[in-house]
Amino acid sequence: MDPNEVRLYVERQSDQTLKTVALLQNQLVSLRQLHNSVALINKLPPEIFLEIFLGLSGDLGDISHVIAASHVCHQWRGIALDAPRLWSAFQINRTDVISVCLQRSRSLPIDLYLTKPSNRMHYIAHLISPHILRIRTLRMTYPSTERIDAFFGRFWMVASLLEEFILERSDDVAYNPSADTLACLSRLFGTVLSTQALRTLRLRNMCLLPHLAGPSVLVNLEIRQNFFPDQMYSTQDMVALLRQCPLLESLVIGGVPLTRSYPPPSLAVVLPRLKKLEISNSAGSTGELLTQLSIAKDTVIRLWTRDTPRDPVIGYNMLPDAAATNFRALVGIKRLELFLDSKRFTLRAFHRAEDHVTPGLELDVAMPDADISLADFLMDRPFDTSGVEALVLVGPRRYDSEFDLEGLKHFFAGLPNLTFLRVITMDIEHVCDLLRCININGIDPIPSRQPS
Repeated sequence: MDPNEVRLYVERQSDQTLKTVALLQNQLVSLRQLHNSVALINKLPPEIFLEIFLGLSGDLGDISHVIAASHVCHQWRGIALDAPRLWSAFQINRTDVISVCLQRSRSLPIDLYLTKPSNRMHYIAHLISPHILRIRTLRMTYPSTERIDAFFGRFWMVASLLEEFILERSDDVAYNPSADTLACLSRLFGTVLSTQALRTLRLRNMCLLPHLAGPSVLVNLEIRQNFFPDQMYSTQDMVALLRQCPLLESLVIGGVPLTRSYPPPSLAVVLPRLKKLEISNSAGSTGELLTQLSIAKDTVIRLWTRDTPRDPVIGYNMLPDAAATNFRALVGIKRLELFLDSKRFTLRAFHRAEDHVTPGLELDVAMPDADISLADFLMDRPFDTSGVEALVLVGPRRYDSEFDLEGLKHFFAGLPNLTFLRVITMDIEHVCDLLRCININGIDPIPSRQPS
């Protein structure tokens, strides 16, 4: 047989067989569609399916389960692809996923999450930048090996719909950005940060104090640094930022060394809606900042410092004088809780004697290189305790030195309305000293043992 005829015969038969296979595959698909059409679950309206698919969306823009559901059957895939809401919140770690989601989300506002980028930042920004007017949420966690200015440098317009912006470096490698990087970040999208819609701003491990274009609608502000160039910003810079945020309800400042301002601002920053204030900084900069804030009495305040004082008063230096400033957190205190171990002191103040859950003020002083006694903190309090009705003392566990009994008597004399005292995990010698200081009508509550 002629070889050419064999080749032609095989080619014709192959084509015919492939057509038959394709026909059978189409028939099989039609049979499966017919089967699925009478399945009880597929009788649900598309709106129900959409809500179920929306529930499959994970945290931080994880849509892997949504993609898996869209491959179950033709009907489910059609519903998923026809629902732009399913594709409006997604991770921007891979360029192929970005392109698909941008197309399927159509014109809806988008929520973007960068967690572990697989592509270089400038490639990712190149795909996103034409859609900047659609960005509603932008959460970015990136390694210090990537240049963040390569990302924002491709944004030439203001993200006018941006409501939540979180920017965080994922590692603790010391990072001193160049002036170009700082300038790029301070502009953010080609100009100063938009104040039209932004309600949440969190900057973590970023050497950046943002600039706002006029009064903002910010509700949540967090600036937390692990590394920060020395003397880059002053307390005045922080106050200027807060002055543009009159609607703040939550403020977190951590590890931002601020140089002192001379002279300090004459007008306090009024934050009437502030519900939570958390500052972990040096005692000096914290105290100076608090003197310039006017906040509500019921604001929950937590202050933390890692100073290593020789004098315990440095911990109290974080607290402004309530009589001379607008700081009212320690006015009307009804319950005090004092915790002391060998290297740490914590004060919690409540405005109700029966409350023990949410303190109005919590002061936490870490003292790794100091050895301060409980008596030092009891006697040097810089606030009025005349209204205190309940006192809780926790620690110290070991007996280091005797109390200054006269000083302790003076401390309890400043608690004329005290009706409740609880002592927890305190060395027995300290307990005895305390009881001797609160004797009633001159009667020693622990009389000396008389010889029999």
